[in-house]
Amino acid sequence: MFTPLSTGSERAQDRLWDRDRTVSPLRPAVRRPAPLSPRSRAGVPFSAGSTLPSARSRRQARRVSEVQPADERWTDWFFRPSRATVEIWLASFWKRHLVLTLLPCFAVWVWVAMPFPVNDPYKDSPLPDWPEWPDWPHKNKDNGSDTGGDEELPLDVNFYFFLIWYFGAYLAVALFFITNLFSLYRLNWWPSRLGGKATYFLMWAATLAIGLLAHHLDLFGLHARWRDKPDEGFDWERKTFWVVLSFAAMHLPAVACFSKLKRDKRHVYRHAQPVVQYTFFGSSLRRVPSSWIRFLWFMACLAIAAISLIVGQAYASLFLSTLPHTSLDAGTWVWSWVITVQLLSLISNYIIASKVRSRALLFLYKLFFQLVYHVFYRNLFARLRSPSQFATVQLLSSIVVVIIFPFQLTPLWHRMLQFFVGYSQPWNEHAEAVAVSFYTRGLAQNITMVGFLGWLSILHFGRNSQIYPFFKFAQTEDDPYTFGLTLIASCAVWSLELISSFVARQIMSRGFNIDVSGIGLDEMREYPELVPACGWASVHVSMNILMFLIKLNFR
Repeated sequence: MFTPLSTGSERAQDRLWDRDRTVSPLRPAVRRPAPLSPRSRAGVPFSAGSTLPSARSRRQARRVSEVQPADERWTDWFFRPSRATVEIWLASFWKRHLVLTLLPCFAVWVWVAMPFPVNDPYKDSPLPDWPEWPDWPHKNKDNGSDTGGDEELPLDVNFYFFLIWYFGAYLAVALFFITNLFSLYRLNWWPSRLGGKATYFLMWAATLAIGLLAHHLDLFGLHARWRDKPDEGFDWERKTFWVVLSFAAMHLPAVACFSKLKRDKRHVYRHAQPVVQYTFFGSSLRRVPSSWIRFLWFMACLAIAAISLIVGQAYASLFLSTLPHTSLDAGTWVWSWVITVQLLSLISNYIIASKVRSRALLFLYKLFFQLVYHVFYRNLFARLRSPSQFATVQLLSSIVVVIIFPFQLTPLWHRMLQFFVGYSQPWNEHAEAVAVSFYTRGLAQNITMVGFLGWLSILHFGRNSQIYPFFKFAQTEDDPYTFGLTLIASCAVWSLELISSFVARQIMSRGFNIDVSGIGLDEMREYPELVPACGWASVHVSMNILMFLIKLNFR
């Protein structure tokens, strides 16, 4: 049986389902089901322009003398750290940036920097070699000399290293991320008889076995197509298969939960139906528990998150196939992607806020979509060929940060929302939602930029440059992009982002008395599982774009 995180007898769980109260195996543990704002529980009246309680006062009121539980293991840090542990992590500027920014980026750097064993197509040896530092000397297999002006064949990546290390780590992080989502929803996705570790390992191993069989049996005919037309690349088809396989494995927990709960009749009330009602109406008046409805909405949000990553890969493919771009083209690409991500984010946020009603999931999904947008935005820098293009892209971004976010806090904007779309949130809750959105945006900007600068350098100078031609910067007439321009301009863009973010925070603080950092950190202190969930989301989204940019050759 799939058990909730809060244990209890089966009879007690049945009563909770039948009564459909606040606490339920399928209902997130929302302590304030009516309003979404923690400020409302303080009983402080708010109006447009009023002062929100400071982050320090709220922390002192909620905190303190809590000591770290003696039975907390270090492995709990990855999924369910204690409130005291999170308080330590977020206690100072350097600690929280180490935990929230540097550690996720470091995990991605280690993953992508591990040298791939490769096979030189000009050698007959079946044993793979470790790649040399750039550039790899291609030898002609017939005479052992350099190929000269002939077209060089790309290196063949060792399949088993790719399967176990590269795809295996990518899949493991994806499952960690989905596990954290279920943890925030207060529902374990694994059968209680097997336990979490065994189920996790079996799912991971089974997915790798499917990939191994698909490769050796050539289920999609890629090997045969390469033999018939060796000049045509099938890199997109290969990567599509591995990405789809990982997403299928990610959503198996959701499918398993749905199937098990449906078999246990959790989608209907299980109290006895009155005889008169059954005689005249049968089962037509049987209602669906609201906890089940919320679970279905939660499943819909999982699907939207997966769709956003797949759309991002397709969008990046179109972007690369239409190179080179002018400054106007670059701005158009960025803003069309911004609109796409914002639409998906608005849909998810509405579902979570009004249907699922989970503050923790709402925070995580806001960060997730900001990561999806910014990770594409960063890697776009590697194909901007002039300072004017960088300036155009950054100008658009700075305008949004400095003008749009503070304007969303004005009473005028709040009244417009109420008049045109029937917006029901009071100003204090609306202000908090804007502050959380701005905080997650800033966090996503720092994570993706630090990560991008790291793997940009690693993949350009490291031994995996041959299988990541996107970051190789050949500097030919057909490829005018350079590493130096990308690095310097990216650092300049980051500096301008930090300045514009600081200006916007000052406007929100002085004009509306809103402490953006305090509100964002308070959410993580109130829901400790958010910290590892944000970390796994950062690693997963970063790995996803790098998975798309790799050049795979399996011959």
